[in-house]
Amino acid sequence: MIAEGIAALLAAAPDLEVVCVLLGGVGIGVQAALYKPDVALVDVCMGGLNGINAVAEVRRALPDCRVLGVSAYDDSALVAQIVTRVLNPRCTRGGSWPYPSAKSNT
Repeated sequence: MIAEGIAALLAAAPDLEVVCVLLGGVGIGVQAALYKPDVALVDVCMGGLNGINAVAEVRRALPDCRVLGVSAYDDSALVAQIVTRVLNPRCTRGGSWPYPSAKSNT
């Protein structure tokens, strides 16, 4: 339900195209290779295959694809794991961020 809602919001933007929506991480690498997105929005706590491993699959299939990892959880250990898989992290929701040079206020 949330994934479809986010996809609908993104699809409404005139300069964006939603090419695929997966409701779990299984098959994300195959789908990334098939659809070749510029950006993959990944819930780090998704079902099937966890988001951290899903990001690794996207990276293997499309090394130049940007990945935006999102989570409703405020867990520094989880954030640290995400940082090892997702290059150029930009921002977090609340909490302390152990990588101040990568944090953005925008």
